Formats: sequence, C-alpha cells, structure tokens
Amino acid sequence: MSLPLVVVLIIIGFVLLVFGGNLMVDACLRFSKNTGISKALVGATLVSIITTLPEFLVSVFSTGQGATELAVGNVMGSLLFNFFIIIGIMLLFSKQLKTPTEFISKISIALLSLIVLLIFGLDKQITLAEGLIFLFIFIYFMVTQYLSAKKETFETPEVNKSYKPWGDLAVAVFGAILIVIGARLVVDNGISLGELLNIPEHIVGVTIIAIGTSLPELVTCIISIRKKAIALSIGNILGTLTMNITLLMGTNALLTGGMLYISDSVAYLTIPLLTMGMVIFGLPLAIKKRFYVWQGIVFLLCATGYYLFTLL
Repeated sequence: MSLPLVVVLIIIGFVLLVFGGNLMVDACLRFSKNTGISKALVGATLVSIITTLPEFLVSVFSTGQGATELAVGNVMGSLLFNFFIIIGIMLLFSKQLKTPTEFISKISIALLSLIVLLIFGLDKQITLAEGLIFLFIFIYFMVTQYLSAKKETFETPEVNKSYKPWGDLAVAVFGAILIVIGARLVVDNGISLGELLNIPEHIVGVTIIAIGTSLPELVTCIISIRKKAIALSIGNILGTLTMNITLLMGTNALLTGGMLYISDSVAYLTIPLLTMGMVIFGLPLAIKKRFYVWQGIVFLLCATGYYLFTLL
C-alpha cells in the first residue's frame, strides 16, 4: 500500500472518530440535563465508556495481531495526552467549576489504579494474576459510579420525568459505529505507516495512534469549555484514565495469557510521570478544595517535555 493512501486512510479514521465522538458528547449532555445526574458523574461513566471505545478497540486489534508494544503504547500514550494536555487546557478555565470537590473520589480511584500499575510495571510485564486484579478494580469503579448515579437520580429534584432517552441512545450507537470504523482504520494504517517509515512500534503507539484515539476526549474538552460544562470533560478524562488502566491492561493481559510486556520508557517514564501528575492534580483539591491555573501550565509543560524527549 502506498504512503499517500495510508495517510489518507488515517485521516479518514481520525475524522470518523471526531464526528462519532461529537455525536456521543451531545447526546450525553442532553442525558445529563434531563436526568439530573451531574455532568461529572455522566462524564466519568457514560462518556468515558463511549470515548474509551477507540483505545479499547485499537488495543484489542493490536494485541490480536501480535503488536503488544503498540497496544500498551497506545493505552499509555492516550492516557498521557488526555491527562496532561486535555486536563491541562481545562485547568486554564478551572474558574468555571462550581463544585470541584465532587472529583475527589474519582481522583482517588484513578490514583490507586496508577499506583498499582506503577508497582506491577516494575518488571516490565503484566501477568495473568495482575490482569485479573486490574479487572477487579474496573468492576469496583463501575459499581461505585453506578451507585452514585442511582443516588443522584433519586435525590435530584430537577429531573425531566417525560424524557425518553431512546433517541439519544440511538445517536450514541450511531456514533459508536463511526468510532469502531475509525479505530480500525487508524490501527491498521498506523501499523502500515510505521512499517513504511521504519518507525518503532512504541513510537507509533504513543504519537499518531494515541493522539488519534484521544480525539473524542479532545472534542469533549472543546465542547465542554464552549458550553461551560468542564465538569463533564474532567469527569470523562478521570473515568477514561481509570478504565484504560484497569479494563484495557487487564483485557490485554488475558488475551496474551499473562505475557503483556511493557517497554522501558513506559515502565520507567510514562507511568511514573502520570502518577506524579495525578498527585499534583489531587493535592490542591484535597487541601484547598479548588484547582489552580498553575496546575494547567505545569501539565502542558510536562506534556511538551515528554513528547520532545520521546521523539528526539
């Protein structure tokens, strides 16, 4: 396959990811408004599940093709892009947040997932038992978020009882189909691009494919800032981060029979950087009950340094 055709197909995949993600975000915003469930909680559950689809599919497809380094590189590259760049941008507009303390529980679970990954990744391999532990944390996260949603639904008076979510669910399904097609185009042609340009697998994973599969989260960020609904987007990133670590790493570990290997750069640079970033993100909130603009600046600087170090 020629290089121009590969590039065109990757671009088409990106477009489908963005368009499908945009449809889903709008549907979820309507769902939050009509059910009374907070945007942060909707973001951490419904939107996160939807926007995790590209990473999940890319990772599963890559693992199925034997490109395990690409699978792990995609997951970790997406996490870093989502966390440092997208949350970094949103922290610059953090004054829009009215109740930032609602993120404390979500940050706690995300930090736990990162610490577990940091420990398990020291030997640069995720075993079958470790994969099962990740899946257990994923189930725990989803159960706690479901219970929170159920509690909010019954306690929130501003609920549109005549609202029927089927129309928005149909839109979400259509968006999911576009995301599936886009994800497949990105992973297949991303691998081809790496082969044509002699680019190492893990570099392809943490750059082109990781950024491409993070486009739905970036769309969520832009829409959230424009509509002053940052809580939805931050909740989405935290939920996506937790799901990526627990569900994707756990699933890939099972698919490889406990032989999921992690590169040196991921084990000793990406994971520690993400863990440090989560501490920087959560401490001011736990102590001062607020976010600061300087956190966003630090996040963007960390992302810039990481990509320069990785590419150079």
